[in-house]
Amino acid sequence: MTSPVAGEFERSATVSVDFSVTDNSGFYYATASFDNIVWTSSSIDLFFFPLGSHSFSVRAQDGFVNIASQTIGFNSIATYDSTISDINRAYKLGWIPTIKERDSYLKRIGQAVRIEKIIVKVIEGFPNGSKREKRVERFEKRLDRLLAIVFLKDLEKSYNKKQISRQAYSLIKEDILWLLGTQ
Repeated sequence: MTSPVAGEFERSATVSVDFSVTDNSGFYYATASFDNIVWTSSSIDLFFFPLGSHSFSVRAQDGFVNIASQTIGFNSIATYDSTISDINRAYKLGWIPTIKERDSYLKRIGQAVRIEKIIVKVIEGFPNGSKREKRVERFEKRLDRLLAIVFLKDLEKSYNKKQISRQAYSLIKEDILWLLGTQ
């Protein structure tokens, strides 16, 4: 199996599937599966699957009932960039029906990214391990949590007002919770 490989992939990634099976007897049967579901596609679009651990397996059996298998485990993760990509894709799919809603979510993510960059610059100005650095890191965690809570409340309001679909709500919520480290 050459792909997928073990590691981490952003949810916005499409992971190629590439494997081969050979047998000297000339007769064999092979099946591939993704998360224990028979898989026949040449790629896996992680956008449509939950974040976290996944597995891809190939099982082959020859005419003499010799069986061989290989499984690769990998993780689907959320980052700020993949969350931006997910929001844009949800909009393209019609899960976020208005550009106003999409832009509102993108603005929130953009604010979080800008704050993150400012905090990194502040931390870089301190000697490694200083008390000030630790205080800034604690402040950053509190600020991230507060921004996320507000974002999630607004996201829920949009969902309850039917301004976004259940799929968009679930996807963006999962991304934000992942970024917070609560999943």
